Amino acid sequence: MSSTSKSKPEKSPKTALKKKEVSNPLPKGGAALLLQKDETKVEHFPMLDVVFDKFVQHLSLDLRNFFQTNTESKLKDVNSLTFSEYLQTLSPNKVFNIVKTANWDSSNLIVVDKSLIYALINVLMGGKRQAKGPAQLKDDRSFSGLEFNLVERFVNLTLNELARAFSVVYPLSFTLDRQETNSKLIGTVSNQSPVIVCSVKIDVAEFSGQLDVVIPHISLDPIREELLKKHVGDSFGAQGAWRSYLTNELLQTEFELSAVLLEETQLLSEVLNWKKGSSLKLETHQLDEIELRCESIQLAKGKLGHHNGMISIEVDEVNLNTVTDEVKLE
Repeated sequence: MSSTSKSKPEKSPKTALKKKEVSNPLPKGGAALLLQKDETKVEHFPMLDVVFDKFVQHLSLDLRNFFQTNTESKLKDVNSLTFSEYLQTLSPNKVFNIVKTANWDSSNLIVVDKSLIYALINVLMGGKRQAKGPAQLKDDRSFSGLEFNLVERFVNLTLNELARAFSVVYPLSFTLDRQETNSKLIGTVSNQSPVIVCSVKIDVAEFSGQLDVVIPHISLDPIREELLKKHVGDSFGAQGAWRSYLTNELLQTEFELSAVLLEETQLLSEVLNWKKGSSLKLETHQLDEIELRCESIQLAKGKLGHHNGMISIEVDEVNLNTVTDEVKLE
């Protein structure tokens, strides 16, 4: 029921981030992250592919519970560029959430665009769940305290899943420090600093928005060796979260159970003669075994009894292997 998807690293041209400027942004695609080591050498971090993939998978599951409606998250792209270049790509009316990491000296950012904020306001505050057109907030409109609180709740959930995704590489703890709407007030990342931007498209009901995870290159230095390792697949899997979710849902499934005392073959001519008051003689006794079935599949056997004035069945034999030879709920 699970499948593992592996992204193939893309071949990138020889590019390098210079000390004072970037002649060309590094190429897009997957999490083919290229980090500056000198002017000629670049590196790809395979485990960052795994981190971002797992982050999106976990986020999709949690957001369904958070919004209580149909929600989907998709990894849009991962870019490596300078912070100033990233800011130039942004539209107005975003909330910059400055994030502290316990084991890192630098700060990171969770950037929520206005369309996603619009979805938060509408869905969580009981507004319209169907968009008549593109979600719109006025570019010069300031956010209220309540709207900042909604964004904070959403970001804290996001940080929990980001920490969970990074745990396959190294245990990290993310904490929301403060929120800004003016990029000039961020103050923790210089304009010429190279950053990694993981963009996630989030669909909530009929709304769509974007979430950006912005990590300065320098932040990754403490876990560089771990990120350089190749992912060979293990118990955390590509869809472990989905496996757990599906298992929990299956365990809540209702099905019809029949208690069969006896099965007999009757002639149609005899059945047609049935009328009110007719008696059927069954060749069975009170202590005979009763079969518990789901459709035509026998699940268990037992004996008829009584409990608190109600008819009951005491199970003597369980035959769940008749359903399938290998049923494993992990």
